[in-house]
Amino acid sequence: MEFVWPYFRDGAHGPELELSMRSVQKRFKGLAKLTVIGDYPSEINFAFTFIDCPRIGSTHHHAFFDTFNKLQTAIESDLIAEQFAWMSDDIFFIGEVSPSQLQAGMFSETKSLPDLLDWEPSNSWLLLKKKTLLHLYDSGHRHLMDFDTHAPTLVDAQHVLQITDDHDLKNNALLWQTVYGNTFEGENWKPVNTSTAGFVRITRPLSHFQITQRCKDASILNFTNSAWSKDAEAAVRELINEVPIAGQVATNDSERFPCIGNYRQGTNEVRKHGTCGSRGLIEPVYHCTKYDTKVTINHYNSYQPEKVCKKCDLLNWQPNPVKEFKMEFPLKGYV
Repeated sequence: MEFVWPYFRDGAHGPELELSMRSVQKRFKGLAKLTVIGDYPSEINFAFTFIDCPRIGSTHHHAFFDTFNKLQTAIESDLIAEQFAWMSDDIFFIGEVSPSQLQAGMFSETKSLPDLLDWEPSNSWLLLKKKTLLHLYDSGHRHLMDFDTHAPTLVDAQHVLQITDDHDLKNNALLWQTVYGNTFEGENWKPVNTSTAGFVRITRPLSHFQITQRCKDASILNFTNSAWSKDAEAAVRELINEVPIAGQVATNDSERFPCIGNYRQGTNEVRKHGTCGSRGLIEPVYHCTKYDTKVTINHYNSYQPEKVCKKCDLLNWQPNPVKEFKMEFPLKGYV
């Protein structure tokens, strides 16, 4: 199977592209052909196919049109097969991924028309997503699914050409993956929800420990730009069994947290958002018997605990000037 990465060097974050390509080499169950389209990644020291495709000139929705131009270039190239997996440098295969898993497109949620009309997007990306789904509804689609999940997309060149003409995607800024998925859903494949597809998307900075805990049962991992960090890099290297680079931060828990062996688990507690009243998170609470401090192992990194072990700065939390979460009540008897 062919895997294609659009690449813009100035927008890259460290070794993301290299690790993404390595992860496919190691975790895909089959023969993987690797292709990069865009800028040349001179740091890659293993075999891949390169297709030069400079960035387009400045325009409205520049990132969308530039990426779509790279997709069109890939389709028109004789170096790329008729069917291929469209990737991103922030997508990593951290468990075994089969061709059949990629053939089942991944969607995150469904939207009804009342949902869309009541939806008030908080940023330009979500505004574009709402525009795309409303456009599809006006085009006759009634079962609307969000396919812009930042997961790999298996595409057929002829299908892309069809939606390009039908929806004028060269001039009309729409999220092409959502258009593609809703147009061909059920024709050759049955889409699956990302929550059951072994897919994890991390949207905020987490520690190395937190990332590995979130990814225990996952096979595909994605990071947003704001979530990528040295800890994220170290976690990905561990998850794909890639040799650490020289001078990399310690990834062993006993090295990162010198007194971790002195922690004993106490009660489980429920914490609830103090401003909007969203659902509580059940978190195990640990007590450091050596330094008499209390920490909460929060896999979502959503709040700053009142006390953190000063010896090892457990989980590397950063100071948070706003106390976003408050204690509601201990959950007794929870295992």
